[in-house]
Amino acid sequence: MFGRRRGVQTSRERGDHLTKSTDISPQALLDATRVFEERIPFNRVLGLRIERLGESDVVVRFDMRDELIGNFTRGNLHGGVISSVLDVVGGLVAFIALLKREGVQSLEDEADKFSRLGTIDLRVD
Repeated sequence: MFGRRRGVQTSRERGDHLTKSTDISPQALLDATRVFEERIPFNRVLGLRIERLGESDVVVRFDMRDELIGNFTRGNLHGGVISSVLDVVGGLVAFIALLKREGVQSLEDEADKFSRLGTIDLRVD
C-alpha cells in the first residue's frame, strides 16, 4: 500500500473500530468485519463499511453516489438502497448476537457452522 511502512498496522487492522465486549472475542469481530466488507459482493456494490462493531453497537457507513439516486429530480437516495442497508445492518446485529451466544473465538474455526445458516428462496410468478 502506498505510503505505508512495512509491519505497521492500520487502525482498521488493529481493530480500533471495534467496541469493547466481554463476551465476543476481538478476533471474531475482526473476522466479521473482513467478511462483511470483503467477501459479500452486495456489500461491496453498495460500498458498505463498518465504522463501529460490538455487542451493542453497530454503525455502518457508505458514500452517496449518483448510481444510488432514486429520484433524479431531487437527488434522493433510492428506497431500495435504504431498505437494503437496513436489512444488512439487521443481519449484522443478528450475527453478532450469534457470535456472543455461541462463544465464537474465530470465524475461521467455525466456518462450517456458519455456512449452513439458512437463506430464503423466493419465486414470483
